[in-house]
Amino acid sequence: MSYRSGLSFLSATLLAAGLAVAPPPALAQSGASYQVTGDLRVDGGSTVRSWSCEATTLNAQVSGAPGASLALTGLAGAVQSLRLEIPSGDLDCDNDTMNDHMWNALQTRDHPRILFQMQGYTVASPGGSGAQVELQGGLEMAGATHPITLRLEATEEADGRLRVQGVHELNMTRWGIRPPRLMLGTLRVHEDVQIHFDLLLSPR
Repeated sequence: MSYRSGLSFLSATLLAAGLAVAPPPALAQSGASYQVTGDLRVDGGSTVRSWSCEATTLNAQVSGAPGASLALTGLAGAVQSLRLEIPSGDLDCDNDTMNDHMWNALQTRDHPRILFQMQGYTVASPGGSGAQVELQGGLEMAGATHPITLRLEATEEADGRLRVQGVHELNMTRWGIRPPRLMLGTLRVHEDVQIHFDLLLSPR
């Protein structure tokens, strides 16, 4: 019996026995992959003045369900996983002294990343051009991880991309981060900061 006829005989035998033959991995349907661009900014204050730092690098991995799109009507089931990483040394406050103090506070040498990993999300009131989105996940900073909920506004762009905007306030001390103190303690950075998101998702 030839190899080809033997393979056909084996397949027929398995089918007759009621066994399902799984397709090769290369034929399995894969989900969508999305590219993320945009801006992420951290704003805070101190006893002297306010300050702002921008993330100059965003490393994002977003995967979707097979056949999913970024349309608001199907957004509830479109994203399967989301991972957003920022090298803590790539936060720039446009001031070398402020950068040094911020990097020290974030313990950048021992913990060189800030990481958010989504655990789930909900979409409320998708209609018109916008929808309210709540992302639940874990935020890792300075070696500590705590759960947070991000409340964001998603809107459809004319070119088919999805824009996600929002502001999240957090207290740095929850992650064991000690706000910098300068000038013999007369300048004290406030514990609470605001994280501003303005991100665009597009199919790869």
